[in-house]
Order: sequence, then C-alpha cells, then structure tokens
Amino acid sequence: MVLISVPCISRFMFFTFNFTPRLIYYKRTINTETNMNINFKGTHAKLSEADQNYIEEKLKSLDKFVKEDDKVFVEAEMDAKHNSGLVFRLEVSINPPKLYAEARGNDFYEALDLVIPKIKEQLSKEKDKRVSLRRRKTALKDLS
Repeated sequence: MVLISVPCISRFMFFTFNFTPRLIYYKRTINTETNMNINFKGTHAKLSEADQNYIEEKLKSLDKFVKEDDKVFVEAEMDAKHNSGLVFRLEVSINPPKLYAEARGNDFYEALDLVIPKIKEQLSKEKDKRVSLRRRKTALKDLS
C-alpha cells in the first residue's frame, strides 16, 4: 500500500489516498522540498524505492524551471529483446509545456544522467522565451 499526497486548490491542503499499485506502475507526488508532481512508470523493469529517490534527487535541479501545477512523467523501460548494448531507455516528459526527452544507456543510471541535461536545456529555452516576451511587451508599453 502506498500513500500519496495530492495538492488541492489551496497550496496548504493535501488529501491522502491509499491504493495498491500494479507491479510496473508507480505514482508518487513530491511536495516536501519541491513542488513537482512526478509520476513514475516502469516497463519491463521494476523501479525500487531507491531508484525513485535517485530520480527525485536528479530532478531537483529542474525545480526552478518547473511550475507547481506542471506534471512530470518519468518512464523507465528495459528492452526485453536485447541482451547487450543500450538496453535501458528513460524518458521524461513535462506537461503543460509539452517537453520531452529520451535517452538510452547501458544501465538505468547512465540513461538518467543523459536525459537530465536534455530536458534541462529545453526548460531553460522555454523560460528564456517567456522572459524575453514579457520584457518585449513591457518595453513596447514604455514606448507608447
């Protein structure tokens, strides 16, 4: 049984639901230090609690780019047809900006280390676009 805290309309109210997850699907919402909603999914691979904590640590670097209501989906997949080579695939998608990054590696940790810079670069570009647009609008108002 897993406990999940889900944020409500107010930031300070939380509801907790009890449920039993399927073997390959994990969902956890992080609200202790970060404001990200992270959903985990493992396909042909079981994500342990330590793996989920490691992913959370790595995703803390994205906290300054991700808003409170954004949802982060992390999917880990082990390719069942390959025995060697890039067997593990990890994908991270963030909604609503609809950003997506995917990486393959020899093991889970290598794939995670490859996917974090990709998604971080996309998030920083998205943030720069928002900031430039806001500054451009205020500059046009000042000229008027």
